[in-house]
Amino acid sequence: MAYFLITLASFLFAYLAFRYEKLVIRNNAILEHYNEELESELKKRTAQLNKQKKQLEESEFRWKFAVDGRGDGLWDWNVDTNEVYFSKAWKEMLGFKEDEIQGSLEEWKKRVHPDDLEKVYEDINSHMNGETEVYSNEHRVMCKDGSYKWVHDRGIVVQRNEKGRPTRLIGTHTDITLRKETEFKMQQALIVYENTNEGIMITNSKNEIIDVNHSFCKTTGYSYEEVIGKNPSILKSNIKESDFYRQMWQELKDNGSWHGEITNKKKNGELYEEYLNINTIKNNDGTVINYIGIFSDVSVLKQQEKMILQQARTSAIGEMIGNIAHQWRQPLSAISTASTGLKVQLEMDMEISKEETIESLEKINSQTQFLSRTIEDFRGFFSEDMSEVFEFEITEAINKVNDLTKDSFKINFVQVYYDIEKEVFILANKNLLIQALINIYNNALDVLKEIEGKRLLFISVKKNDFNTTLSIKDNGGGISSSNIEKIFDPYFTTKHQSQGTGIGLYMSHQIIVKQLKGNILAKNVKYEHDGEEFMGALFTIIIPTK
Repeated sequence: MAYFLITLASFLFAYLAFRYEKLVIRNNAILEHYNEELESELKKRTAQLNKQKKQLEESEFRWKFAVDGRGDGLWDWNVDTNEVYFSKAWKEMLGFKEDEIQGSLEEWKKRVHPDDLEKVYEDINSHMNGETEVYSNEHRVMCKDGSYKWVHDRGIVVQRNEKGRPTRLIGTHTDITLRKETEFKMQQALIVYENTNEGIMITNSKNEIIDVNHSFCKTTGYSYEEVIGKNPSILKSNIKESDFYRQMWQELKDNGSWHGEITNKKKNGELYEEYLNINTIKNNDGTVINYIGIFSDVSVLKQQEKMILQQARTSAIGEMIGNIAHQWRQPLSAISTASTGLKVQLEMDMEISKEETIESLEKINSQTQFLSRTIEDFRGFFSEDMSEVFEFEITEAINKVNDLTKDSFKINFVQVYYDIEKEVFILANKNLLIQALINIYNNALDVLKEIEGKRLLFISVKKNDFNTTLSIKDNGGGISSSNIEKIFDPYFTTKHQSQGTGIGLYMSHQIIVKQLKGNILAKNVKYEHDGEEFMGALFTIIIPTK
C-alpha cells in the first residue's frame, strides 16, 4: 500500500512537473511574443519620435531660415532662466557683431527706449496670461551707435510647465524704421495740409475735385461737400480770356506745372486775387492721376503793392522834378541873358542889327524848345501805359536815365563811366526799366554825396543768348552787413525820414522781378580803377533777352 502511494505520488509529481514545464514553455512563448510586440512597438514609436524630432528640427530650421532670409531678427527666451538666444540678424540689425551681445534678457531690456518699456511689458504679460493669441508690439530699440530703430516685435508661447505657466517664448524683430518715418512725414503733411494758410485743392485726372483743405473753404466760402465732384471752374471769374486757360493747360501738359496770378470768384460772387501753383501727379507709367493746386489769396497784398506803387511814383515825380530843376537852370539862364540883353539894348536905343536880334531870338527859341521837350518827356514818362511791352535797345533807356540824372551827378562831382555793348535788345516796358534804374542811380548818388574824394559810378551792359546783364557799381564804401539783406524791403531806409521813403529800391525790385520777369542782386565788391582800390555796392540786374 505504501508502495502504491509512493508510486502515485511520484506519478502525480511527474505529471505536475510535466504540466508546469509545458505551462512555463507556453508562458515563455507568450512573453516572448509580447516582448517582440513591445520591442516592435517601441522601435516603431522610437522611429516616429525620431521622425517627429527630425521634422521639428527641419521645421525650426526652415522657420529660422525664412526669418533670416526676410532680414528679421530671431529671439528665443527661456522664461525660467531669463536666457535669450539672439540670432545673428537680430544683432546685426542693431549694428552689433555676433559676440558683442550676451544671451540674457537684460541685454534686450536695457536697449528698449524708456518711454516704450512699460507698454512692451504690458503686451508681453497679456500674451503670457492667455489674453492674446500672439504678443505684438512696436517700440524703439537702441543701436550700437546710440541711435534708435523702430522694430515690430512679435512672439508666441511655445512651452508651458505642468501648472500652465509659460516657460519658453520665441519671436522676431522686424525693422520698421522706414515705415515709421514715412508715417511721421505723412502725419506732418496732414497737419500742414489742414492748418496751412494756403488753399489746397486736389482733382482726379478728369479734373473733378476730390479733396480740399480748410483754407480753401475759408477763402472761397464753399463748404467741403459743395465742391467735391465739381470742376474747379466753379471759381472762374471770366476775367481772363479763354486763351489764358488754353496756355495754362498746355504748360501743364508740357512741363507738369504752372504758376501765376489769377482772379477767381468766391461763392458770394466777390472777386479775389490769388497766386496759384498747379502740379501734375503721375503714376509709374507716366499717366496723370491727379492735379494739385495750391493758392494764396494776395488781394490785400495787391492793394498794398498798388499803394506802394503810387507812393513810389509820387516819390519818383518829386525826384524827377528835382532833376528837371537842375536841367532847367542853364536854359533859363541863357533865355534870361538873351532876353535881358535885347531889352537893355532897346531901352537904351542902342543900335542892334537884324542878325543880332535874330540870333538872340533863336537862342531863346532853342532853349525854350529844350524846356518843352523836357516837359513832354516828364509828362510822357508818367502818362504812358506801364503795361505796354515792346522790343527796344537798352541804350535808349540808359540814355534817357542819363539825360534825367546827369546834371545832378555833375553838380555833385560824380564821374560816370559806361561800358555798354551795342545792339542789345530786350522785350519789356521801357518806362518801367527807366523808373527802376532812376531809383538805383539816385540811391547811388545819395551814398556818393556823403564821401570825400573821388565819386565814381560804373554802368555796364553785357548779353548772352538768354539774358541781358546790367551792372551798376559805385565806390560809396558798400552796404553794411546788417542792412544788405533788407535793402529791397518796403519802407526800409538808412536815411532820415525827411530824406527818404524807403520804397525806391523796393519798387526797383518789384519792377524787375515781377514786371520784367528778371532778377536783381546786390553785394559789396572791391575793385581797382586807374591804379586805385575802391570799395562799393554792385547792383546786378538780369533780364531775359526774350
